[in-house]
Amino acid sequence: MSFELLDVHAGYDSREILTGKTLSVKSGEIVAFIGSNGAGKSTVLKVASGFILPRQGRITFDGVDITYLEIKKRMSLV
Repeated sequence: MSFELLDVHAGYDSREILTGKTLSVKSGEIVAFIGSNGAGKSTVLKVASGFILPRQGRITFDGVDITYLEIKKRMSLV
């Protein structure tokens, strides 16, 4: 199993928080987000879960593009 954010750009209104971020997590791996306030930790999680749509880039789960998949359908994949 794998989950990937590929060249993701996202933010709020006109403010871009994530600028071309890429992340790859494989089955069995544990990931921690560490950073100062405003670094984008919560934004990464909101984009990954579908609460915020990326402006650019892709999100994949087991090689399937889920970038614009509804939250409810995303959660059923897990």
